[in-house]
Amino acid sequence: MFQNNYSFLSKLIHKIALNNHFVADTSFDIEQMIHEKEVEKQQLEQVIFITGLARSGTTSLFNAIYKTSEFASLTYQNMPFLMMPNIWKKIAPKTEEQPVERFHKDGLLVSINSPEAFDEYFWKLKLRDNYIKDFFLELNQIDEVSLNEYEIYLKLVCLSNKKHKYLSKNNNNILRLKYLKKKFPSAQILLLFREPLQHANSLLKEHLYFSEQQKKDNFIIDYFNYLGHHEFGLNHKYFKLDAGVNYSFALDSINYWLAIWKSYYQYIIENHLTDVNLVCYETLCIEPQKIENYLKDYFKIEVSLKNYMPPVYAFNNNIDKNLLNECLEIYESLIKKIK
Repeated sequence: MFQNNYSFLSKLIHKIALNNHFVADTSFDIEQMIHEKEVEKQQLEQVIFITGLARSGTTSLFNAIYKTSEFASLTYQNMPFLMMPNIWKKIAPKTEEQPVERFHKDGLLVSINSPEAFDEYFWKLKLRDNYIKDFFLELNQIDEVSLNEYEIYLKLVCLSNKKHKYLSKNNNNILRLKYLKKKFPSAQILLLFREPLQHANSLLKEHLYFSEQQKKDNFIIDYFNYLGHHEFGLNHKYFKLDAGVNYSFALDSINYWLAIWKSYYQYIIENHLTDVNLVCYETLCIEPQKIENYLKDYFKIEVSLKNYMPPVYAFNNNIDKNLLNECLEIYESLIKKIK
């Protein structure tokens, strides 16, 4: 949720809180110090990471699982002091907002109580943005200290919500999957994927929309940069996962977004297929009961999902047919690997 009508004071607070390492580091240190004994007792009974390329249905699944009320997650109430979930919860102004359509204009409603992909900020802080380059995001190198601090952070979020289960949605987690599996070997990673041509069209549509909105208000770029969201828009950066992928297409070309798709899911197939639990977007939309049964049988999670027809984009005559066929082959491979 991003509101165009942020006041000057609100924007200034966001900049101080989210763009100053000293403020963030200090707030995290204070949070840990105050809640040290409670964190030692805090147990993480279940950890679920939801990830996938943007526009693959991650938010819909994230919201459905969060609505079970069994899991803790970061919400808009944690903004902008994301590193002090317990302290800020006690002192933050109490506000109530009616749900509104999120900034993506995709029909999903959000409010101050809605969960969101905010834990990327932890990695931006601890890694000092060293994986964020001019044009791409590169695979992370994470030390044991940072991994241990991330576990503490999850426990602090759980503590603030009086829960023992943590739920995360973060599309950038592809950059650190091996470290998450190492630190949380029993965690479940739900990775969503979508038919490549429709997925690429959705990404292109959002890219053009966000670019136009960011031209009108520079703070929108700042806001998404603070939070590590570079999926589309003027601040777009691709995941540098495969040196063999051609990224030279124009960003307003469907072929660029097909190349993004190919790189992302080819990397999963080659490196992390045994680490993730695949969820197909088309099944999530058209046969949600299959996903409901899957979550119940494998993860003891009972969710309620709604049937809806995914949007269908018109055929694009400028498609690189070879690139599309390569993507379709990957898509079929992913379909066959679903449990």
